[in-house]
Amino acid sequence: MKKLLTLAITIGIVNYSFSQIEKFAEYQFVAPQGWFLKNNNDHLVISQTQVQGQGCVILMIPSVASSGNLETDVQNVFNQMYPGWSYRNNGEKKYNLTKGYTAQGLEYYMLEAGMSKPSADGSRYDGFEDGAALVIKNGNKIGIISVRHNTSLLAHNDCLNKYETWLRFFNSIQIKNAITAKANEEAPNKRILGIWKLQTNGVASGEYVFAANGNYQLGGAIGSSTTTSDFRYEYLYLKSYNFQGDGSYAINGNQLKFMKRGTTNADVARIRFSKVNHGGFGWNDRIHLLKTGPDQKEYEVTYEKAQPTPPTH
Repeated sequence: MKKLLTLAITIGIVNYSFSQIEKFAEYQFVAPQGWFLKNNNDHLVISQTQVQGQGCVILMIPSVASSGNLETDVQNVFNQMYPGWSYRNNGEKKYNLTKGYTAQGLEYYMLEAGMSKPSADGSRYDGFEDGAALVIKNGNKIGIISVRHNTSLLAHNDCLNKYETWLRFFNSIQIKNAITAKANEEAPNKRILGIWKLQTNGVASGEYVFAANGNYQLGGAIGSSTTTSDFRYEYLYLKSYNFQGDGSYAINGNQLKFMKRGTTNADVARIRFSKVNHGGFGWNDRIHLLKTGPDQKEYEVTYEKAQPTPPTH
């Protein structure tokens, strides 16, 4: 990982054809359409623009030896990305640490944070970025992906809001000939039970409710008639609880099927779970739903599990 700093200084980015991208031996992925790529044999740079220091830059580095602790590994990578920088925020907004399994079944850790670079005399800030370090377990090694979003151009929001950029790239990543271990996770049909809140720019704006009796409900914004105040949290885990909701749901592998009451056609989403730690305040479950919209374009939404509140008597 010592060469990460050197490789992060990218110059001469050019637009490569698909055949040239394939020469990068270790990774398989779908690059954001229209972005620029430079294959240096021992690392790959994917850039939103050809101007250094503008837009988003993804740096992919072949597997190196792991410390044996993925959380330590991802912190080391992030620290090498931002020597001399500081976190822009504090508390739960200081950083997001995420862990889970890729679509290929490989364990990963990702650290995301807003960063600022103070000037030499400390009187001002000379740079603002939103950065992410991603490490993917491959046996006793880790694949490394470094992402830097230039905040001044709102590139970070652009990447996160458009599925065809960062999210599709993340969902497509595979390491060739990787050593995959069985995921040590709770069964999806148990993990999904409860109330899940959609976060939009850090504000809860909607929710899913999944009950043990196989029914679900999709609610609107907080304050509507379909919020968690209507449900006793513990009831959602009882198969005998007569919660009707909007219809039924079923999980088969990584597919989540919704059958809305009164309809004959099911809506299907691809799902994955992860855990997130906001600023070191503890882990919480997330569920990611990959769907296809009316315009036939894919999009992904993320919901975070609501913490249970004690019943009132």
